Formats: sequence, C-alpha cells, structure tokens
Amino acid sequence: MSNGPSEKTIAVVTSTSFDFEGPDGDYDETVPPGRAFADFVVNRLVSNGAKCIANPVPGEEGWTFDVTIVNTPYRVFVHWAPIGNPPTDRWVIQPDVCKGLLRSLVGRRTSDSEVAPIVVELRRALDDAAEIDNVDWITREKFTNMY
Repeated sequence: MSNGPSEKTIAVVTSTSFDFEGPDGDYDETVPPGRAFADFVVNRLVSNGAKCIANPVPGEEGWTFDVTIVNTPYRVFVHWAPIGNPPTDRWVIQPDVCKGLLRSLVGRRTSDSEVAPIVVELRRALDDAAEIDNVDWITREKFTNMY
C-alpha cells in the first residue's frame, strides 16, 4: 500500500474522435454517452494483453467494463464530464479493483497501489493512440475537487 502522496490514477481525456452524443448525433437520455469510447479503451487494453471479462454496460452516468490483468480483475468506469472553467467536454476513466459484495459494502477504499497495474496498462493503451488528443492523469482527490 502506498504511504506517500496519492498517485495519479484517474485519466481525464481530450479526444475529438468520439462523439459526446449518440451514434446518429442525437442525445438519448436513456443511454449515457461514451459507448464508442468505452469500446475503444477495452479494445486497446485487450490488444495489449488484458482479458475482457465483461463488455461495457451502461449505467446511470457512463459505461463500466471488467478486465483481468495478471490474474487480477479490475472494473473500469468510463464517462463524460465537464471539466475546467469554463467547462469543457472530457472523457474520464476511473479504474478500480473488482470487489466482492461484502467489501463493496463495508470495505475500505481501494489503495492506489492496488490499482497500479491497471493504471500502467491504461497508460500504455492511451499514450500512443492517434484517437487521443491529450491525457491528464490526476489523483482521486483532485478529481473529487474539480468535479
């Protein structure tokens, strides 16, 4: 477990390659934006050796999928967020360790060191992707304060 300052585990992504609206340019309140971006992230992780154990599924605010890296299952939440002042459309990637029901209810927050392997793989997946204009890696605390 990390004893030092918080690690930068959340990716705030700028990309003009993925629409913030539906596939036909229409916004549908019943489906969160970002399916194409979530699929892109899954495909990049899989091409680097991760195993996809659950394809992206829509939630209230974004898309969630599960991957395994070095025998550890991770859950990744991908969503749109207005970031900055003035707010600008961004994609946010928030990785976590897949937790059982009991740990989810009464367990502690996942440490930065526990999510380090998925963060390394996300960095590899995003760093050289032509579809990504910019990635800012920030701490959970900074994201909480800005969003």
